[in-house]
Amino acid sequence: MKWGLIIVAVLAIAAAVYFISTAQQQAVQTTTSTPTTTAALVTSAPTPPATPFSERNYEVNYTYVMSVAVGEASISLAGWGLEGVGLLGNYSMGVLTANLPPRGPVEVSYKATVGVLLRGVNATVREVGRCEALGYEGVLVEERGVITPAALQTLLPGAQGSGEYVSTTCRVNGVPLTVKSSAYLNITLYGQALTVRLTVEATAVRAGPFNATRYGEVLGEVKARRHISSVS
Repeated sequence: MKWGLIIVAVLAIAAAVYFISTAQQQAVQTTTSTPTTTAALVTSAPTPPATPFSERNYEVNYTYVMSVAVGEASISLAGWGLEGVGLLGNYSMGVLTANLPPRGPVEVSYKATVGVLLRGVNATVREVGRCEALGYEGVLVEERGVITPAALQTLLPGAQGSGEYVSTTCRVNGVPLTVKSSAYLNITLYGQALTVRLTVEATAVRAGPFNATRYGEVLGEVKARRHISSVS
């Protein structure tokens, strides 16, 4: 199988696992500490920093580290990404670098304003504890799921197969700030039967509210590319 086809499969599957693990939103109730009072001394828990973002109003800058084994080929990827969600819509942009011996590093950049709608992903989600990210206290959520043939077709038309994944996410105010995922898939692509093993780690380095200006810039670039494609 050609390296180019492997890269396409790797990037699509890596994106799949990441978006699957972050898109399955579930409301989680949080509790606040009650101050402790004595006759002579009053103590209270430190006030946590206010979160300037929420599940439907955020922009998060992530660093990514991915490891993929496709058949006998092992590929590592690293890079950064920016994800935004707001009332106007969503945007995604970033750069990933794949190390492909003996060719060396291959850089892939992406920009989009519409996320992938996945159908056929069966998942169970449960809260497993507390966590902390960027100085905020959050909820640790574990998710286990099955990637069905229908979901795989959405990501890679023509591919056949299925897989399973597990992820652990630290959510703050409904926003994923750290994600650790692993997946195992058996697929057939371009006539080749492949076993894919994947790990993804995403760590937020900055989080804030939705950036309407950036959304407009990304939307403009996406529309421009579509126009060029339609007239070429």
